[in-house]
Amino acid sequence: MIVAIGNWELTKADKQPDYMSVNVRMVANSMSTDKEDDEIVPQAFNEQTVKEFIENGIIDWHHQSLLGKTQEERAKAILGKPYYFEWVDNKPVVYATLTKSNPIVKDAILPHLEAGQKVFGASIGGSIRKAQVVWDNVRKKNKRLIMSIVWNHLAIAALPYVISSGTSVEIVKAYGNEDLFVKYSDLSQFKEKISLLYSEEGIRKAIEAGTATNIEDILGGQALQEQDLEGSSDDYIYDYHAHALITLITKRKIEPNKQSIIRHLRSLGMTSKQIDRIWARFKEKVDIMKHNITNNYVER
Repeated sequence: MIVAIGNWELTKADKQPDYMSVNVRMVANSMSTDKEDDEIVPQAFNEQTVKEFIENGIIDWHHQSLLGKTQEERAKAILGKPYYFEWVDNKPVVYATLTKSNPIVKDAILPHLEAGQKVFGASIGGSIRKAQVVWDNVRKKNKRLIMSIVWNHLAIAALPYVISSGTSVEIVKAYGNEDLFVKYSDLSQFKEKISLLYSEEGIRKAIEAGTATNIEDILGGQALQEQDLEGSSDDYIYDYHAHALITLITKRKIEPNKQSIIRHLRSLGMTSKQIDRIWARFKEKVDIMKHNITNNYVER
């Protein structure tokens, strides 16, 4: 479950039944000039375009959901649905759920993904809204910059047939469903529902800290509590972000190195001081995990 509150985003993983679907991570485009001398600029993946794709787009096989000769061929080429989008290393990444019972998924795609064979890439499908031809000084030839797109599908294709090299498709242990996305406009609205999502009293207190606007409403412990993240007397919020980092790394949404972690935290608007504290707490948790794993191994 993904819960968005203004700038905040909290994620709770809900596992799909393994026998019904498989989750994949797809690098949708390399953001460089492709085989047809086209180059999509980052602005093409604006918020509205991505939102429409996640809500209404599909994952298909070699663009056959549009190019198939018959309605049956086009229907069989629909493999699944996207459920999440993010930027990783300046490349657009889509997480999608594929239907295992689809013959193409079952017989053509899944065997290679399960074997770890990187033989598939991705191709963006839709139409171009705005483009401009410019001179490429490096390649000494013209290229077309695509600045606005209608994005309605993302195709899985064998690497030799993918227009934009550098794309990829792989299985991930990332669970989720677009129907579980819940968005709240402000914290007060979220507070009414949070008991349904989290039972930890400490996390609720940390999230709710400092929301009162009337001084008469600030009573008891909150009157003495420091009201900013950097100076908070409790560390629940740092524990939350440390746990979230471990989850994101496990799902392969961010790379397991300090540079990727810092880049992720900065994208959330964290200050350097906040990043240092979260990094320290993250290291503590990883060290504890390593210690427990080592001890369990020795005992066995």
